[in-house]
Amino acid sequence: MKKSRYTDSQILSILKQNEAGSAVPDLCREHGMSNATFYKWRSKFGGMDASMMKRMKELEDENRRLKKMYAEEKLKSEIAREAIEKKVVKPSRRREMAQRAVTDYGAKIRVSCAVFLLVKPVIGIKRSCRLKTLK
Repeated sequence: MKKSRYTDSQILSILKQNEAGSAVPDLCREHGMSNATFYKWRSKFGGMDASMMKRMKELEDENRRLKKMYAEEKLKSEIAREAIEKKVVKPSRRREMAQRAVTDYGAKIRVSCAVFLLVKPVIGIKRSCRLKTLK
């Protein structure tokens, strides 16, 4: 995500200047931004103070992190569901399934090996799985 040129305090001060009576085109010209940026900020941050703005950014970061975790868990469950449908007992078959999960689903090697370890643990499969998929 692109980092803003303006800090949170600068954004709030620009919005407060507008509330105090400054015209939008003058503010935009003074601060070197477009009218669309100003109105986007006003719709997003209008009526907030610094603590509320900080809390909103923290919540957005947490939401982004949780979405990433959810996507990874959903991928794990899809891989596990496919593995349960097939008979995956031998370590060689486990490696094949882990490789297939990496190629078909775009899963990380760590995730695919972890899923197959959870289905039926076999000692040493993680190392051989990792070496096999990297070749």
